Amino acid sequence: FKAKQLDITLDQSKLSGQLAINNFDNPAIDFKLALDEIDVDRYLPAEEKPEQAAPAGAATAGASEFPLETLRQINTRGTLDIAKLAIKGTRSEKIHLEIKAAKGLIKLHPVSANLYQGLYQGNIALDARGRVLKLALNHNLKNVQISPLLKDLTGDDIISGTANNKLKLRGSGINAEQFKQTLGGSGQFSYTDGAVKGINIADSIRRAEAALKGEQLPPSDAPLKTDFSSLTGSFTATKGVIVNKDLLAKSPLLRINGAGKIDLPREQIDYGLKATVVGTVEGQGGRDLSDLQGLTIPIKITGNFDNPKPTVDLANLIREQASQEVKDKVAD
Repeated sequence: FKAKQLDITLDQSKLSGQLAINNFDNPAIDFKLALDEIDVDRYLPAEEKPEQAAPAGAATAGASEFPLETLRQINTRGTLDIAKLAIKGTRSEKIHLEIKAAKGLIKLHPVSANLYQGLYQGNIALDARGRVLKLALNHNLKNVQISPLLKDLTGDDIISGTANNKLKLRGSGINAEQFKQTLGGSGQFSYTDGAVKGINIADSIRRAEAALKGEQLPPSDAPLKTDFSSLTGSFTATKGVIVNKDLLAKSPLLRINGAGKIDLPREQIDYGLKATVVGTVEGQGGRDLSDLQGLTIPIKITGNFDNPKPTVDLANLIREQASQEVKDKVAD
């Protein structure tokens, strides 16, 4: 069966292009299609939210399994262009993808889209030939506004700013939980003119300093976030644990170097930071830190994604500084 020209209207979407179907016993589909707009969420079943969190093992056992048998039956190749797309709450424009699929091996390459004032480019490979699904992702974000993207995708914008990120990730499993536990790969990230939510490093330093002086600061109404002019680094991922050794954040008040790890399956954070006070202005809603200017202050961040806990070791730093001053006097 061959159709030189298709013109189909479904709800508010208009599909046009060419389609060919060969061998109806084992259909092979070739196509070149264009879609003006579609809201995929309208056709997806509503997600059920669990009343309470289940143990990790139970969550893995009960998670929805990937449709391996369905993926093995796909036999197609072609291109698809979508003018406007909404999926999982996110919105993008000028989507272009090319697909080749046969005998359980599916490749989407290349894939591109205009995404939140920036550009997405990448490719996706799925291998459903075995007993588990193998998934490989190669993503590249250029000048994407990350805050509205995360807000639409997850409901929470833990980080804001302009993103330029490169990710190469792979994983396998029968469901999304197993994929998270086997996640591996590497990447680089760069954000400019943004903030990290959940922790205000400047305020944590001020409170640690006040405690050492026997003072108690009143509750702060400053936002629980750390502003930055730039935030860069790279990472490696092994079995769902992301390790970063070269975090660098800059702001008018602070310079921050960091290293640590994030455990995705357990949603745990274990990070060590070294914050150097470089500004004498108050910054981020608090009193001046000029008396700490030039000091490098160790900060430990632990806890989980929903409740990161910063600990500032300012007392030990001052003891080390005093000890060094004594040694210098003895040397003199």
